[in-house]
Amino acid sequence: LEDNARRLGEGRLHAVCCGLSAQAGEAQFAYRPNMPSLSTAYIHDDAELEEQVKAAILRNLAVTDWRVRWIGWLPAALRDRVLARAVKQMFATELVECRLRTLSEVIREFGIERIDLLKVDAEKSELDVLRGIEPEHWPLIRQVVMEVHDIDGRVDEIRALLASHGI
Repeated sequence: LEDNARRLGEGRLHAVCCGLSAQAGEAQFAYRPNMPSLSTAYIHDDAELEEQVKAAILRNLAVTDWRVRWIGWLPAALRDRVLARAVKQMFATELVECRLRTLSEVIREFGIERIDLLKVDAEKSELDVLRGIEPEHWPLIRQVVMEVHDIDGRVDEIRALLASHGI
């Protein structure tokens, strides 16, 4: 990200190495180097969801991916062991300490005067990101696009929060 920002950003892009949350601090993240899109704050690491994803991969991988279709020709017991091992490698997890900041801290640091589009994809931490915006910074935000995990009515809570700030 830093290389791309430097190379393509013409001095206008800055990679900020931190997580965003409701308050500054530190957090532990479950980093999955072989599947980074499934990395998440460790407090949100969901073993049940991981098992569901693994099961779906095991069901579909041999049928849909031409590079491993041969696995479907193996005897069931051997096929299941091969796929289980591959999935285990895909979900290999490293715990990583990460600095957390609020979005308002970042806005102040960089002197941001306007946010045309705030995109939030924070794997179950989206409400924490929004709670890190101080009242004086909400008017800077024109639009928000986000993926929301609807846990305990979170979609309604986020919708109300955005509406209260005119978004």
